[in-house]
Amino acid sequence: MKKTIILPIIFLFGLLFFVNAGIDCNFTSPTYITNGTVLNVSYNTTGMTSIINITVAFEAKSASTRNSSYSLIGNVTNTSNQRHVNFTMPSSTAVLEDSNDYVVRASCILNASGATSHNGVSSESSAVILDRTNPAPPTGITFTNPVTDTKTITATINLELANACIIKFGGNRISMTRSSTTCTYTAQRGKSSPADGDYQFSVIASDGTNETASGEQSVTIDADQNGDGGWLGGGLQYTPSANQGLQGALGGGSSNPFAPKPTGLKSIPPIGWVIIAIVAVMLFGNQKK
Repeated sequence: MKKTIILPIIFLFGLLFFVNAGIDCNFTSPTYITNGTVLNVSYNTTGMTSIINITVAFEAKSASTRNSSYSLIGNVTNTSNQRHVNFTMPSSTAVLEDSNDYVVRASCILNASGATSHNGVSSESSAVILDRTNPAPPTGITFTNPVTDTKTITATINLELANACIIKFGGNRISMTRSSTTCTYTAQRGKSSPADGDYQFSVIASDGTNETASGEQSVTIDADQNGDGGWLGGGLQYTPSANQGLQGALGGGSSNPFAPKPTGLKSIPPIGWVIIAIVAVMLFGNQKK
């Protein structure tokens, strides 16, 4: 009678132990993942002697891309009694865009009915670089010349290959505003725009690790009616002639291209009066001799 009671109790405890058994899913992502990178997961089990038929799913997310929640990279099923699996990053996985801020994890799933409590998830690996492709150059660059205050320059990028846009005026770079595939730069008076003037510019598509630029185009920025320039050009908008520069340096005339120009005798700079005086002394001195 006692055996009849004890055996079911032992069976019940064994069943509970098995149900609460877990998979210890161990995975640390490489900090740099590209095509052909091997991702390795090892796992231990509690309460299970056999670990056949376990599927490991690799997932990733990036706040700077459309994959802001976990998306599946791929999975592999272990059909042997080994305690690890390897997964090779395929070049055909287009669901994930390249970026440098990915969070990657692995989930170990026991393929058995009612065994969800056995599943295990690895700890997350942050700041992982996914670099599988190079961005395509931006297309559809549109603007009206000259680009005045509040007017825009727009371009289109391929979101499967890039997630950010930069506009480059000469050696100066400005981040563009992106909405879906459209990138926008808005000219504004003051410090948010380059100094008024003529530029060669290009638009750059970036995935956080690689950049690809469009061809250069000519543009005139005329965003500041007061002519005080912007932060990129240091306030310079005008290159005076050599004579005007000399006048400004010697105190005659003005280096401001918009200032009224002196006329008559007032237009003669100080160096001019010095030269006139020397010539006069030489002429009158020779006459006295």
